[in-house]
Amino acid sequence: MFKKTLLIGLMLSFIVGAGVVQATEKIHLTIWSDWSGNIPIFQELMNIYMERNPHVEITWEWSFGDHDKLVMSVISGTGPDIVCYGLVPELIEDGMFEPLDKYLANSVLMEDIPPNLWPKTQWKGQTYGVPAIEGGPGWGLFYNKDRFGRAALPTPGPDEVLSIDDFLALHAKLSNVGPDGVVTELGFYPPETNGHHYTRWEAFYNVKAVDLVNGKAQLDHPRMLAAAETLMRIYEIGGGRQAMLEFVGSSSLWPSMQSLFVTGKTAMMHAGYWAVSSLESGGMSVDDYGVTWSPNIDGLKVQNYSGWQLLILSNCAHKEEAFKVVEFIASGEGQAYIFEKLSWLGGMPRSLFDYVDVYANPQIAWFLNSMFTADNTSGVADLPNPYYNLTAQLWQDAFLKITSGEQSPVQALQEANRLLQLEIDATWEK
Repeated sequence: MFKKTLLIGLMLSFIVGAGVVQATEKIHLTIWSDWSGNIPIFQELMNIYMERNPHVEITWEWSFGDHDKLVMSVISGTGPDIVCYGLVPELIEDGMFEPLDKYLANSVLMEDIPPNLWPKTQWKGQTYGVPAIEGGPGWGLFYNKDRFGRAALPTPGPDEVLSIDDFLALHAKLSNVGPDGVVTELGFYPPETNGHHYTRWEAFYNVKAVDLVNGKAQLDHPRMLAAAETLMRIYEIGGGRQAMLEFVGSSSLWPSMQSLFVTGKTAMMHAGYWAVSSLESGGMSVDDYGVTWSPNIDGLKVQNYSGWQLLILSNCAHKEEAFKVVEFIASGEGQAYIFEKLSWLGGMPRSLFDYVDVYANPQIAWFLNSMFTADNTSGVADLPNPYYNLTAQLWQDAFLKITSGEQSPVQALQEANRLLQLEIDATWEK
């Protein structure tokens, strides 16, 4: 466990005092989420709700997931009623969010949304969020069939788990570095779709960077060190960090017409089901690429459920109406609307299948099936990690030092681990 860290008594008193206000002619609700380009789509969905419920007025606004901004908006009385967020234990500890159990007790959502998704929404026995936005199977190895064909390499089978050595061998065979050190093709570029993030490499090596049971930092665990050494090897094969950066240039690291994978500059990328629609928008058909399991040191089939939740702020003046809005967004109808517009799966309610055939795309079907066949699915019943952001930043800093040759994996990760343990020691309740 960890101590309260972020909010002050002023916010707590504001939340208690602002919980109930006098009724007005119309109920006004505000929702905050990321994805600025998709706000019009979300607002269209709210327009459907408002047509059926004319007493409610809903505004969906863009706001990046900044903890401090959210806290200050609540203190100033300008904050939202509903946010699309991950589960943030420190904000829950300080009373920011409304427990939803009493609302869910009379809702179909508990039965409609798969039971293995609910633990990620809970903290200390209470439920604070509803899986509803941009959620689903987050990990798969995408491969460009044309690039494999030109290299006369067989493509991985849909049920194949590459070993780390086999993955490195493919990267080497699919990379082209000239005698002058100029890179013309790469097998894999780690930063593409954030493929160098520490959680990916935890999964590849079946290890956790933080022991959340015992409060122990493990960034210098032998398997995390092995992961860092593999990343270093990927850069060595690809001609070195500078040569790879020059090759990448202004190419997008996220699926689009100008992205590395779509243009064939890279032959493999590690991404989730959400990449399917982006690849097709970028000009790739489902026949141009395939998906298989992430590489794994132990040959395990690993998957991840990553998703955003809808949470109601404690100072929301109309909590019951806010929950009805959340219930509509998370329903099969609401999720089908978002899926048809964005190919996002959200909370994957069973009733979604009454509205849309999500299995029509073979790559989406692979991801959905992987949720049932994986040996290990992280992000579902995992303990919420209050040190996630710090761990990610420390890993990123170490990654840059390692791949630039500034420090060895041992040096970089031992220092990162020391800093992470200091923070854990300062916040952990013995």
